[in-house]
Amino acid sequence: MTVKELIEELSGFDPETEVKFSYPSKDYWGSVLARDISNIGYELTKYSGYHQTDKIIDIGDNNEDEDTKEVLVLS
Repeated sequence: MTVKELIEELSGFDPETEVKFSYPSKDYWGSVLARDISNIGYELTKYSGYHQTDKIIDIGDNNEDEDTKEVLVLS
C-alpha cells in the first residue's frame, strides 16, 4: 500500500476517529490486540523468507543491497 492509497482509504472516515495498530498476541486463545500508533517513520526493510514478509533491518546488520527498500512504518 502506498501513502496515496492509505490517504484514499482513510478519507472516508471521521477525522476524529482514534487509530490503532493490530497485531497477534500469540497467547493461547489467539487474541488480536490493538495498540496505539506511537511512531510513524521510514525504515529500511528486506524480504525475509523465514517470516514470509518484509523485515526491518537492524542498523548494525549492514545488509543494505539491491533487495532492500525504504518504507513508511506505523508502529
